[in-house]
Amino acid sequence: MTAAIKRALSVCSYWVGLTQGLVRLQILFKADKSNTFRILNYHRVNDLNDPFTIDSVSPTDFENQMRYIARHYQIMPLSEIHDCITRRQALPGQCLAITFDDGYADNYTFAYPILQKYKLTATIFLTAGCVESRMPLWFDQVLSALKTTSRKKFACPLTEKVFDIQTSALKLHAAHFMLHELKKADNDQRKKSVSDVLSELGVSPPQMLHNSARLLTWPQIMEMGNNSITFGSHTMTHPILSGLPAADLDWELTASRRIIEEKLGREVYFFAYPNGKKIDFDEQVAKAVKKAGYKAAVTTEPDINTPATEHYTWGRYRPWQNQVEHFSLALFMHGLSQ
Repeated sequence: MTAAIKRALSVCSYWVGLTQGLVRLQILFKADKSNTFRILNYHRVNDLNDPFTIDSVSPTDFENQMRYIARHYQIMPLSEIHDCITRRQALPGQCLAITFDDGYADNYTFAYPILQKYKLTATIFLTAGCVESRMPLWFDQVLSALKTTSRKKFACPLTEKVFDIQTSALKLHAAHFMLHELKKADNDQRKKSVSDVLSELGVSPPQMLHNSARLLTWPQIMEMGNNSITFGSHTMTHPILSGLPAADLDWELTASRRIIEEKLGREVYFFAYPNGKKIDFDEQVAKAVKKAGYKAAVTTEPDINTPATEHYTWGRYRPWQNQVEHFSLALFMHGLSQ
């Protein structure tokens, strides 16, 4: 079946109400799965349509998605899900939690009013050190530098590879290669290489504070925190945790939690692993997260969770089909995947 036919079928299924009916039937005929929960994973919500950003959904699509899940799913905060599990209480059918990673400013500008409109709660995982410093995240620095540079060539500081970057497409290719290499580097090497990239491209950090890279401010965070949005930790600087020395790992976990708690005046119990794939954290990292005082941690593995799921490996799912017709069917199909 071609992609075009699949898209057409998902549109028809949505508009005749078949997808919505299947969601309701899923509860009736899959009683054994009624005590599962799923966690949605977002990053940015904006209308920039910028290829030099990672995981962005338009405000229109996001609102359509939120309207849909508000009608057809049971939205719960992570704290209530955790409480139900620890008290051995049943979770409602079609239980979903909504989360955002990194703490982008557009979460306040676009996502927050939509969440309020549909009376939905969400958890935003903050990269606390970057919120404090007002500096873009390291991968946004690389993307922004390649997007804005006037240089025609780029020599990757981690390899001997030289890129022609005379067009946007060539710049984007070089950026994705660079990010892939940086994720494999250790923390010190990554920090130095990001600095080398900026120097190589003739770009300084103040030049890269374009809209898609801006992070939330503490006043925005505090306002949302008083209105049904909760906050978790996403480390201080967004490193790949599996490669960190023990002292650095402890600092990333504890300093971020302490800063958020001091700013908001409430405890922080949930953590999101940067990048979040199995290769990005290990058993020792999960133990360190628990030791740092977190009740649970979320990955980016698209798993369906149950009360038996290890609390420090909760899965999260992101339907990449942004239009609600495709989003709704993808979400239903994911519910069948366990």
